[in-house]
Amino acid sequence: MTQVLVIDDDVQTRTYLRFLLEDEGYRVAEAGDGHAGLRIMRETTDHLVVLLDYLMPEFNGFDVLQAVHADPGMFQRHSVIIMTSYGRIMPFELARYMTAADIPLLRKPFDCDQVLEEVAEASQRLVLFS
Repeated sequence: MTQVLVIDDDVQTRTYLRFLLEDEGYRVAEAGDGHAGLRIMRETTDHLVVLLDYLMPEFNGFDVLQAVHADPGMFQRHSVIIMTSYGRIMPFELARYMTAADIPLLRKPFDCDQVLEEVAEASQRLVLFS
């Protein structure tokens, strides 16, 4: 069973995603900020699908991505999906990084089917690289 980690500073978003994903049979953990999420990613030996919010105070999603990328073991162990409410224009550095690392994007507000599809695809990538 795939474990999903939701990293988002908005409690309503985390709760919504937890209920949606648990209803589909996923195990879900939550982190309310980038530091806590990165700590969970570092400490677990499990493979995680990580739903990572881009816009968070202090340590945002891009900061988390850079830390994950700097640790090859963590980068190979987890599959990250960026979430954002940003409009159509993304910060250039983030867009370039996401393209190079083949990281998908979920736009808020969410489409339930798209969330489930992206998590299922990320879960499959984890199986291929396990």
